[in-house]
Amino acid sequence: MCIRECPKFTSFVFVTSISGDDDQCYYHDNSHLLCQLSKVSFKELETDLNPFHGHRFHVSSFNELEKLKVCEYQGSMCLFTSSIAGNLVNLRELIILECSEMVKVIEDEDNDEKEKAVNGGEIRRTLVFPKLQELKLKNLAKLVSFCEWKCEVELPSLQEVKIKKCPNMNFFTLGPVTSPNLESVKINDGYFGGAKDLNVVLQQHLARPKEGGEENQEETVE
Repeated sequence: MCIRECPKFTSFVFVTSISGDDDQCYYHDNSHLLCQLSKVSFKELETDLNPFHGHRFHVSSFNELEKLKVCEYQGSMCLFTSSIAGNLVNLRELIILECSEMVKVIEDEDNDEKEKAVNGGEIRRTLVFPKLQELKLKNLAKLVSFCEWKCEVELPSLQEVKIKKCPNMNFFTLGPVTSPNLESVKINDGYFGGAKDLNVVLQQHLARPKEGGEENQEETVE
């Protein structure tokens, strides 16, 4: 599925009312079709209503999704809620480009967990992306983190990460990150081979002296 230049698009789910022969009004929605989607691409969405917010459909609706590309989505500070993200069990490739308002990729729906993160509470939850192999983030001027609260993120299949022109990204998550098969991390023009912890890599990148013109050198992220 490719959705492009649809500024009023707000949701994958459409509910319609049907009048029956008995003069009763029946409701029908297409949410059951979402579980058949394997590839989704967005470009140039301006709505401030996030189509991936979990209150619009069942959290397992996207559990067959394998590839997601989001480009020039200017309407939201996050892409997924934590309930949706926790059910992306088949996602293999995630690409996010040119989203000027995005602050985090995943937003926690549990305010108590946010309080624990702020107050140094114990980690109680884990987010697992069992099949995610590639993660690419580019031109996200306000992005601070992948997820904002203190949880453990497990990425057992992750092999490649590219981060380009995300100047405010200071950490991946407030909790530990497990990515045992990570082979390549590239941040702007810096290459971090053999890295296994994305939090550590981001701190190493921030500690490196800036080279003249680094941000102006072009890299293609597809």
